[in-house]
Amino acid sequence: MLTEQIYDVVAVGLGPFNLGLAALLEENTDKQALFLEKKEEFHWHPGMLIEGTILQVPFLADLVSLVDPCSEYSFLSYLKNRRRLYKFYFFEDYHIPRQEYSSYCRWVSEKLENCQFGADVHTVVLRDDELFEVTYMANGESRRILAENVVMGTGTSPVIPECVQQYREDESILHSSTYLQSKENLQNGSKIAVIGSGQSAGEIFLDLLQGDANSEYCWLTRSDGFFPMEYSKLGLEYFSPEYIDFFHKLSREERVKTVKSQDLLYKGISADTIAEIYNLLYHRSVENNPTHSKLFSHAEVVGVQRNDERSGYKWKVDVRHKKTGTKHVMECDSLVFATGYKSFLPDLLDGVSCYLTSTDLEELNIDRQYRLELSGKSKGSMFIQNGDLFTHGVAAPDLGLGVHRNSVIINALCGEDVLPVDEVNVFQSFEMPERF
Repeated sequence: MLTEQIYDVVAVGLGPFNLGLAALLEENTDKQALFLEKKEEFHWHPGMLIEGTILQVPFLADLVSLVDPCSEYSFLSYLKNRRRLYKFYFFEDYHIPRQEYSSYCRWVSEKLENCQFGADVHTVVLRDDELFEVTYMANGESRRILAENVVMGTGTSPVIPECVQQYREDESILHSSTYLQSKENLQNGSKIAVIGSGQSAGEIFLDLLQGDANSEYCWLTRSDGFFPMEYSKLGLEYFSPEYIDFFHKLSREERVKTVKSQDLLYKGISADTIAEIYNLLYHRSVENNPTHSKLFSHAEVVGVQRNDERSGYKWKVDVRHKKTGTKHVMECDSLVFATGYKSFLPDLLDGVSCYLTSTDLEELNIDRQYRLELSGKSKGSMFIQNGDLFTHGVAAPDLGLGVHRNSVIINALCGEDVLPVDEVNVFQSFEMPERF
């Protein structure tokens, strides 16, 4: 049956961004909200929670602190609840383990009453151009609810090169998203290739190096080198509301071009990870100790095929050198693709597609308050979480700026400034006055 209740807001998906929104809404407003997630409990990149890996943003980039540091859902509140506050005090590190961040998020999700797990949303449609009708399955039962506003966690899907798709079912080919669950399928004493340019590739290569010393490891990146992520203090100011304001006013063509030139602001490798890898290789090279490791830049994988059984290796990989254009062959037993993720608009939005200007994230019109432009919609809004890379800039996937985005969304939902949005956060200016 169709419920009588009309929610102020229904959110689809419970990653860190919508989880933070749920926490801020529950603590700071009286809005009737429901957050739906098909998983049975909160999970944050479980395949990459490698022991010893560190979150790339400071702990203050938790779900709430940058706008509401006194919140009961802050990371410090979590530590206090778990009786770990003094341990963290002695830890003396601004960056926390990935495993601890995941544990913190799960703790918040278990405390919130507006979050429903095990709820698989099937459709979101507009009814009479005013209310959203959301249908989902929960506990084997089909349910429908109404909402004035919807917040979409767009989600991401793993990216695997097209030349490998036909072999995706083979256990010796995996994406970084399932690395820990699939790690046992990587044979000891074999030759393993890691493909990728970013932090995940670095963490996996380091984890493998620290394991079986008898295996041979290759790391291939199509980038010009194994470069660190930009992490200077002025560089970090690009992850600020001021830069979002500047970026959002650029033309669509300029925004797309700018994003594609800023990889090292959000796709590089941490300098610490690079140093750990180098130091480990150096120690193993003392007195000509073999490292069994090779690193190649400018290396683009263009083909993968099963190898002749007589070769001793399972896979033959065609590699093209991006600078010289020369073609090469690498043989290996396993391939780990740390080739990132792609944001997308889920199929469940087919019910509002006729109101959209485009279904391509690069072409969507998303206003400064993160509202998706829906033609003909007269009441309420659909907001987008982490699908705004080409409208709001490189801060879209950043955990710290997620709190700012949620503050803006909540203020838009309430029609007033319920949560503070600081106007002066950086020292540099991204725009220039007429005279100075």
